[in-house]
Amino acid sequence: MEIVSFKVSQYRSISGEISSDNFNGLTIVGQNNSGKTNLLKAMRVFFEGKLKSDLYNYEKDKPHGVRQGQTSFAVRFIFSEIEINDVSEDLSQEDEDEDEDDDSISKTGVLGEQEELGDSISLDDGDYKQQETKPAQARGRKLSLRDRYLQLFNMIDDSRLKSPQKEVTVHLTISNKNNYFYTVFKGYKRKPEVTSSMYTSVERRFIEKILSSFECVYIPSSKSIDDIYHNLLVPYVRSEVASAMKTSVQVIHDKLLEVSQKITNEMTLSGIDDCSFMIKAPSSLDELFGRFEVSIKDTIENVISSKGMGLQCLSLFSSFKSISERKLSLGKKMIWMVEEPESFLHPSLGRSCNHIFNSLMDVAYVLITTHSLSFVSDVPSKIIELYKDDAGVTKDKKHEKRFNAVASIRENLGVRFSDFFNISSSAVFVEGSTDKQYIESLLKLTYENDEFKHRWPFLRSAKIDEFGGVSQLGGFLKGCYEFISKEVPVISIFDGDEAGVKERTRLQSYFGKKQIRFESNKDYISVRSGFAIEGLFPDDFISDAMETHPSWFIGGKSVDADDVIEPFKVQDNKKTNLSNFFLEKCRIQPIGDWISRWEKVFNVIDSALRDKSQSITDKKRTEDTSGNASDNQAA
Repeated sequence: MEIVSFKVSQYRSISGEISSDNFNGLTIVGQNNSGKTNLLKAMRVFFEGKLKSDLYNYEKDKPHGVRQGQTSFAVRFIFSEIEINDVSEDLSQEDEDEDEDDDSISKTGVLGEQEELGDSISLDDGDYKQQETKPAQARGRKLSLRDRYLQLFNMIDDSRLKSPQKEVTVHLTISNKNNYFYTVFKGYKRKPEVTSSMYTSVERRFIEKILSSFECVYIPSSKSIDDIYHNLLVPYVRSEVASAMKTSVQVIHDKLLEVSQKITNEMTLSGIDDCSFMIKAPSSLDELFGRFEVSIKDTIENVISSKGMGLQCLSLFSSFKSISERKLSLGKKMIWMVEEPESFLHPSLGRSCNHIFNSLMDVAYVLITTHSLSFVSDVPSKIIELYKDDAGVTKDKKHEKRFNAVASIRENLGVRFSDFFNISSSAVFVEGSTDKQYIESLLKLTYENDEFKHRWPFLRSAKIDEFGGVSQLGGFLKGCYEFISKEVPVISIFDGDEAGVKERTRLQSYFGKKQIRFESNKDYISVRSGFAIEGLFPDDFISDAMETHPSWFIGGKSVDADDVIEPFKVQDNKKTNLSNFFLEKCRIQPIGDWISRWEKVFNVIDSALRDKSQSITDKKRTEDTSGNASDNQAA
């Protein structure tokens, strides 16, 4: 089961409602004291608050000045295909073993600890709780998560809910007495024969089963490296080593018994014969291991604490994926909540840290708050910008385009403009989102073809950024190109239509007056003359689209005397439709049928990026050499 979206209201400075249609990879940004931490902690309250009373207190956590109202949450989940098909033949069975598990949940305070032979671990708020489990007894099939959902669904009799859904929303309301009320199918009618207690019992089990499959780790910006090391990495390593040592448990017990007997014999010989000396292994095998020495080797090998803070942090962040994979094997998916990761790092390590987080998202959820544009998601819908209004209430601002998001965030955070250009090696700037989609999708398609798989290495490694339109791209280049072109290889792509030609000629004139090089096929690329980027597809693709979906275009189909398609315009609100149409044709037709024009454009872009990369490298090498020579002369 995956988390899809969330909504929270009436929590601390969030007296209204804040929501997001995305969860994994969410970036929460804003000025100091804008409510970023509050939003992050709200998610923690939903998953863990019921069992950790210190996470929420009504008097402390209700919005300031609010006399009535309740803190509420809504989290939407989606079943995987495997879960949807995991259905028992008989949903009416009384799952007594499951009841026992539920009872143990409330007693231990650990949601849904999964049974396995030997020892299991539970990562919770940075602290591992060790729990010895007994071998599972022979039993029938436990009701699956989907079974629980269907049990609950079968108790509903409402015309608005006619069939089981792939998604389910869990609502949480916390009363002014700190009582937690989780609900599913909120507002729907039950069948007449279903009593409140019957429904509540099934609902409770279903919700507990959901919550037990997730586990939060909150890492505040104030947390020390030692805290992360001792509370996260060491317990995980102990668990892994203990797992590997399970086959040697009897050997350990036998050896301890042998040592105990020797000491007892000595006591007997000394006249103390009414007692026995016993050395026993701890109940949890993990506890056998006292400490591990962690070191990092770069030019020399040394203990981790002797390295720089940034390197220490990155090495420990790198362990999160292994920890998450371990927990995933035990039936729990981790939710990592990281406050201001830049507080641990030198700015130059931002890209590496981003790579670690992106990799971590494959096996866990990652939510971060940040003041650094380096950590802002490339996906606009995964960015929540927070601010406080004049009354001190936290509000959120959504952005449809990343460029707008970054511009707004940069302005609000007071970040220097140069901080934005966290480009790993090279970049390709395009006018709009469909341009970016075309290039990324076609590069992916060609990668699946042996003939083209290794073509255009510089283009494939470049970051592709869109700016929401040709005028926005032009404005950005006017203000920034002079500076960023000296540091990283960047190429801009302009449509060959009227708007693209107009903006490109304006830029040529502008940079020419400033004596800044801006040459075709070296600094910018123009696509097919007279056409927008869609003109790079074969004419028969375009003709087919015009005949099949004439409403997507402004004006009708037109060809010249040679029966060649003439330039055309696409309705703004139909560009995505046309994009999907063209890309689907590319997927089902041989690559040779459509690659011709795209291949030429990709060749030019890749060549230009390669030349720029070499030029920047050579210039830097020359500057370094000159600098060293000056230093030697000074010495």
